[in-house]
Amino acid sequence: MCSNINHFQLFYDKWKFKYFALKVEYYTLIAKGISDMMEYYLDAIKSIEDKFPSCFDDLQKIKKSAITPGQDHELYLDLKV
Repeated sequence: MCSNINHFQLFYDKWKFKYFALKVEYYTLIAKGISDMMEYYLDAIKSIEDKFPSCFDDLQKIKKSAITPGQDHELYLDLKV
């Protein structure tokens, strides 16, 4: 019976392919993509804050919910412009 570790070792021995390094790189790219997307939306909120200073408190709540994982937040924004 061949375990996963043995399977990966055989794969590496034959093709010099580092499965674990590729897996780490894959997850790193996913994390970076999510981080970049969050930064984009936080920058968009910052632009809205600059345009509508009267909604600063509501936008702070949205930014807090965007960077607090695992929380159930009801997001709504009632802009009275």
